[in-house]
Amino acid sequence: MSNIARFCYMNWVTRPGAGVSGSSQQITLPDDNIQNPQRVRVWEATGKTAEWMQVNLPAAKPVDQVVVMDHNWTAAATVSLVGSTNAAFNPPAVTIDDIPFSSDYGVAAYACPSTLTYQYWRLHIADPGNSDDIQVGYIFLGPVMNFDYRPGFIFKQPDPSVEIFSDDGQRSLYVRSKYREVNFKIGDEMDLSKLTDFYRWQGKQDFILMFDPDNDQFDNVTDGPFSWTMLGSLALMQFNHRTMGVVSAPLKFRESR
Repeated sequence: MSNIARFCYMNWVTRPGAGVSGSSQQITLPDDNIQNPQRVRVWEATGKTAEWMQVNLPAAKPVDQVVVMDHNWTAAATVSLVGSTNAAFNPPAVTIDDIPFSSDYGVAAYACPSTLTYQYWRLHIADPGNSDDIQVGYIFLGPVMNFDYRPGFIFKQPDPSVEIFSDDGQRSLYVRSKYREVNFKIGDEMDLSKLTDFYRWQGKQDFILMFDPDNDQFDNVTDGPFSWTMLGSLALMQFNHRTMGVVSAPLKFRESR
């Protein structure tokens, strides 16, 4: 049993030259919000029976993982992804039906069995039983790096809200969204080399971290691709020197808000 931490980096959807367009959009929640890592910014359609979001890349790019975050789909929704060599999708080159997703966590995730390379992509959502119109917060299409991390990790959920008392005892509360932090270690030398390459490509930019994407970490957990999928950045990356033949890199991942 392996402990996999999947880094979904190099999001072609947010890279320069990529364009997006939705089947419809609310004026205050436009389609290009899916390119913004700020969690409060989502795309909201004006319907829920047959909506889609199209991504036009500047050129065909390799895609190993698809992730959709901060959606509001019910369990009865149907979701598919189509790739094409032309913007009219006539004909579509590949169609992936029944994209796995979780209504509880607002996350959809699909690992491509083999790399898909297309310039045009369209996500189709039908959720007629939803009490609200379709929403999508963020879409990832791109390559991944898998790391074996050492068993065990530290999970925190800080509350950055601020409580202030004035001299006369009046209380003011500035409420801010909670976020998740995960501390873990990578200790394989090959993975350490990959980690250096990752930071060279990604730097301080946000990326998606998936813990246990293959559902093999905990015997009683079946929602690994969803419950432990987070959008954020590395708050700490530390390389320890070789000690007793062991090299390790403690990492701290901090979720964006």
